[in-house]
Amino acid sequence: MARIRIEQLASDVAALKGEALLPECEPEESPFPDMETRVRILAPGILAVLLKESDLSDIHTKNLPGSVTIDEEGVAGIPLPEDFLKLVCVRMSDWTRPVTHITGSEDADSYLQGSRISGIRGNPHRPVVITDYDASGKPMLKLYTTAKGSKLQTGLYIPRPVVSDNSIDVPDGLYPRLLKEISSAI
Repeated sequence: MARIRIEQLASDVAALKGEALLPECEPEESPFPDMETRVRILAPGILAVLLKESDLSDIHTKNLPGSVTIDEEGVAGIPLPEDFLKLVCVRMSDWTRPVTHITGSEDADSYLQGSRISGIRGNPHRPVVITDYDASGKPMLKLYTTAKGSKLQTGLYIPRPVVSDNSIDVPDGLYPRLLKEISSAI
């Protein structure tokens, strides 16, 4: 993972496009943002898409918060952190296997989780993870199903990329693709 300054990223995009980073003359109050501003705006979104599509071997992951609640039906809930982008892996201590993807709300398996019949909805041998919202409207993961005393054994996710201190963290293997995608978008 490399920490890339936005100025450097903008310079590389400009070079790829065959343009100058700073125009020779520009009206003082131009309504169009300069190359650096456009890169600063586009880079996090484009990088997020690339992170979702890429192999996980070089990508920085974080642990899900350990505050797991389990209701009387055995449905575990984990609040999602603000910087959540993609689930890598989640496993409860009583599950026989980990889950590496979130079942979409439009997926048939999502609708089956409302059933009280344990053979239809997720169970420790065939766990299912969906997204939902808690009582206060914050996003969370719902894990079907687990025993009352079960603990979070593994919980990893990819954080959303952000520009901080005028830099962005980019996995080494994604830098050429990021340059190409930003160049195409500008």
